[in-house]
Amino acid sequence: MAHYAWGYDRKTNAPIRMNPGVLAEEAYGVKSSASDILKVLDVEMGCGKASEELHKAVTRTHEGQYTTAFFTQDMIWEQYDWPASLQKITLGNGYDFIMKPQPEKKLSPALAPQKNVLLNKTGSTNGFGGYIAMLPSKNIGIVVLANKNHPNEARVKAVYSLIESLNSEP
Repeated sequence: MAHYAWGYDRKTNAPIRMNPGVLAEEAYGVKSSASDILKVLDVEMGCGKASEELHKAVTRTHEGQYTTAFFTQDMIWEQYDWPASLQKITLGNGYDFIMKPQPEKKLSPALAPQKNVLLNKTGSTNGFGGYIAMLPSKNIGIVVLANKNHPNEARVKAVYSLIESLNSEP
């Protein structure tokens, strides 16, 4: 509990904890620290210490399963060909796109993991928001953890700006 953060309600700004809801047992049972998340990011980027079995499983989550209007849907990640425009990534992470059924096309066979892509995933609850983005070809990975649910658009814009800045360095 010493590491269990308070979130802040997006409407009232009152301190809150996670509330039981759909998939609460499955999703909220794992608690982690920023250090834990960075270890996961290292494994996802292929440079962290893990068993060969875990590395194979992680690699499998980078295989493209479906195409959508904005990205290729991997087992976990949304995959954008890089370079991708801020507008495309913002629309792909927009509430209209993620909260409504969208046309998709199944890839058969699955698309092998790609090197020159941006992999990303947003997640949030009423009091927390997160975003992870990786650019494996440039060895760039960014994790955003917030104890307030900032809109996806704000998270994407901030991370995109940081990636552009890091990517332009010699």
